[in-house]
Amino acid sequence: MPRSLQSSSAFTHKGKLFFINSLEKAPHLSALLADIEFVFKNPQTREVVLYFKERFRPFPNIVTPLACAIEHLRRNGRNVRTNETFEELEETSYLMPLAVASNRLVETDPVGKVWRYDTPTEINTLLDGTLRFLASRLQWERGTLHALEWSLYELLDNVFQHAQVQAGYFMFQIQQERRRLSYCIADQGRGIYASFSGSKVRPGSPIDAITLAVQKGVTRDSDSNMGNGLWGASEIVAKSKGQLTISSGGAALYFNRVTGQSQSIPRVLVLDHQRPGTFIDAQIDASVAVSMTDMFDHLAAPVDLRLENHEDDSGAMRVNLKDMRFGAGTRQSGNFTRAYVTNLLTQADAPLILDFSGVGIVSSSFADELVAKLRKQLGEEVFGSRIRFNGLNETNNVIVRSVLADRAV
Repeated sequence: MPRSLQSSSAFTHKGKLFFINSLEKAPHLSALLADIEFVFKNPQTREVVLYFKERFRPFPNIVTPLACAIEHLRRNGRNVRTNETFEELEETSYLMPLAVASNRLVETDPVGKVWRYDTPTEINTLLDGTLRFLASRLQWERGTLHALEWSLYELLDNVFQHAQVQAGYFMFQIQQERRRLSYCIADQGRGIYASFSGSKVRPGSPIDAITLAVQKGVTRDSDSNMGNGLWGASEIVAKSKGQLTISSGGAALYFNRVTGQSQSIPRVLVLDHQRPGTFIDAQIDASVAVSMTDMFDHLAAPVDLRLENHEDDSGAMRVNLKDMRFGAGTRQSGNFTRAYVTNLLTQADAPLILDFSGVGIVSSSFADELVAKLRKQLGEEVFGSRIRFNGLNETNNVIVRSVLADRAV
């Protein structure tokens, strides 16, 4: 008989057929994966079929581990397919995760989709697309986006440094009205507990391993700031109104900043006991500032490379509009660019140059949304002291001056 206790409410199955009513809670997913593993113990079973009988909200903390597990099964000669599904779930690409190597990050917004990265180099591509999107959709308080970028890089890199697996999976969603980010990172590797094998740290159980891994410097191999990803994620969550769940090796730790409570779960059902994997689910509040300097105390905080990439020789921040990939023809693209610029202004005190070089013509709605609304948002004095223009051809100069004059009326 299957071993799960959740199947009666979340799903039922008959042989290789699984009838799913809900997958909105982590215990439901772990129970489903455990029962799938049980069915595949029959050497005659080469495939299971999923029937999604009811719609549910496809959040990253469920969809990412599900996508990771399905690909793990396929690599081991098993298959998972669906017979009934629904559009919101299919749009996440959980059955066929998008490969970062395909460079589709340039072509599409990365939000709400499961991405697979196979090399350390692809982490930079994935982060670049993710941070570009986040910087243009959410307003971030000072330091928080920088801290998030550093922590995400560390967490994504853990797949290759500690998990001993060939691929990692990542998905994020945003709630614009609440200024919140949800993300999940998953791998089907050896787990945190096994990763301590051979080290000076010897946890007594998988849950002890998780609690040790979120301590500063425990998994670090040198005097650098590398290897502090889980600690960094927990710090960012603790300093904001966030939540963090780390599930690894058959155990899980959950922390909720709003309630100030944590919960340890020493036994969690898994798909593969030899490769139990690690799943990290976090929710971050962009409305709360996070100081990297305070986080690292006396150590040098990691440099904000995103800001450095925008700095020119004069020390000003320069935004080349032709490189923004939003276009300059719609009010929506102007809104995205203004959000991106606002986040840069929040992170540093330097002046900012809006560089129109190479931009043939902008629409009046784009210019109004970007320039005129930015002046209204900042106020006349701050706008005048911090915003500069460069590369305006005659046409765009007329358009920008016109929208500024119209908003001044």
